[in-house]
Amino acid sequence: MLRNLISVFLLLSTLAVAGIAQQTANASGAPAVRSHHNEFVNIVKSIAGFFKAKVLVEPAIFAANPPKEPAGADNIDAALTALVKDQKDVAYRTVYLKKADPTKQVSVEKIAASLRALDLLDQSEMVVANSGKSKALSVKKEETIDPATIKDVDPVYVIYYSPPDINAIGAGKAMQDRYMDLQRQSLQMMLQMDQSQMSDMMMQGMKLWMNLDPSTRSQFMVSMIKGGMQMMNSFTQDQKAEFGRTMGQVIQQMQAEGSLPTGK
Repeated sequence: MLRNLISVFLLLSTLAVAGIAQQTANASGAPAVRSHHNEFVNIVKSIAGFFKAKVLVEPAIFAANPPKEPAGADNIDAALTALVKDQKDVAYRTVYLKKADPTKQVSVEKIAASLRALDLLDQSEMVVANSGKSKALSVKKEETIDPATIKDVDPVYVIYYSPPDINAIGAGKAMQDRYMDLQRQSLQMMLQMDQSQMSDMMMQGMKLWMNLDPSTRSQFMVSMIKGGMQMMNSFTQDQKAEFGRTMGQVIQQMQAEGSLPTGK
C-alpha cells in the first residue's frame, strides 16, 4: 500500500512540475525545453580531433541553444570560446594535469566540481595549510602563466556547468519567482540524467523528506496540497481536461511497462 502511494505521489509530483513548466512556457510564448547536448558533444569531438587536443565535457551541461561549429578558428581556445558563448551557464577552462597512468580514467565530474568551487572564491589569493603537516594548497587568481614553463603535465580542456552564485539567483525577485528559477535549473539537470541517476536522486529526496520531523513534514504537505488545489482551480476547463488526458496516458503507459501497479 505504501509503495503504491509513493509511486502515485512521485508520478503526480512529476506531472505537476511538468504542467507548471509547460503552462509557464505557453503563457510566455517560449518554445518547449530541449537539450542539444548530443549535438554539442559531437562538435566538441570534431574540435578536439582537428586540434589534436583532449577536451572533456561535463554530463550536467544543458545546451539550450542549437550549437554551431566554429568557423575560421585558428586555435582551440578560439574554437571553444566561440562554441560556449551561445550557451547559458557554460564555460571552459584549461586544466594542467600531471602525466598520469593512461589506464586510469580522468573524472570530469570531479574536475568540474573543483572548477566551480574555485569560481566562487572571493579571495584573489589563498593558502590552506594541512594541520600537522608541512603541506599546503595554494590558489592564486588571475596569475599570468607561460604554459611552456609547465613541465610534465598534459593540458586538458574542460567544458563545465558554471552557474552564477546561488545566492545571486533571482535577487530582487519575489520568493516564488526565485524558486521557479531554481526549479528550471533542476529540470535542466534532470533532463541529463539516465534512469539509474534519476532513481538515486529520487531516493535521496525521499530520505530527505522522511528525515524531516513529523510536524514540519505535515505542515509542508498541507501547504503543498493547498497550493496544488489552488493551482488546479485556476486552470481553465480545457487546461484541466488536457492535464487529465496527460495523466491518464502516462499512467497507462507505466502500467503497460509494469513500472506502476494496476491495482488488480
